[in-house]
Amino acid sequence: TNIFDKMKLKDYKLILDNINTIYLNGYSFYDIINIIFKVIKTYKIQEIKRFKIIEVIGDSHLLNANGNTSLLQFHKLFSCIFKIVNSEIE
Repeated sequence: TNIFDKMKLKDYKLILDNINTIYLNGYSFYDIINIIFKVIKTYKIQEIKRFKIIEVIGDSHLLNANGNTSLLQFHKLFSCIFKIVNSEIE
């Protein structure tokens, strides 16, 4: 939830630092996707944004299943989530 709170502050550099730390500590891409999914299910956010984030997580899961588990894919995931969290969707 800490990363999602930082997303609302619109501090993307700080988010990237956290993402890099998590990834470089050896956590697998699959584990991180699952944790994000569990967090977003209960995180206080508009329902439409929650569904869009779950869609992005699903796309990332498919890429993971195809072997795309690089740090770049990880950044793409959080970039998409960052855009959704900070969008003006009503």
